[in-house]
Amino acid sequence: MSTPKVQNSPKTFTVLPVRKLIAADTQAPEPQNLRPNFVLHWGDGPNDHIETNDTEVLVITAANPYSNVLLKDVRISKIRILKDNKKVAASADGTVSVDITPSRSIWFGDLAPGKRENREVVLMSCAALAGDYKVEIFYDSMICYDLKDCDHYLIDLVRS
Repeated sequence: MSTPKVQNSPKTFTVLPVRKLIAADTQAPEPQNLRPNFVLHWGDGPNDHIETNDTEVLVITAANPYSNVLLKDVRISKIRILKDNKKVAASADGTVSVDITPSRSIWFGDLAPGKRENREVVLMSCAALAGDYKVEIFYDSMICYDLKDCDHYLIDLVRS
């Protein structure tokens, strides 16, 4: 069975069955720049520091900075703390000198355009080494983009 063709000058396009169109002609978009913004903050003011023996309530803010994108089911899947780009090691009794609780499955839900949500976590440090630490936030989300547009195609009908 041949595929019907519709011709127009200067452009030719092929009318494909839907199944073939979906299987053969789809492309995965590259939405690497479409993501929630996360901000980590804590303390009673600019001079409040996290000490090597401390318990702090941290607030993680997830925000949708876009005007036409819905971020659905925003969820932190894992939080990891690194010292010198290595995971903070546990002591002999199994405790970690710097830890965040909870460290996974923190759900923010759907973030509509301009919306932000806060979640609290607890950071505990016990006999930790002083210095810089990196907090890595792994997350997932679905992106819904409100696209309204119109394509135009000219077809040439000939007398039968």
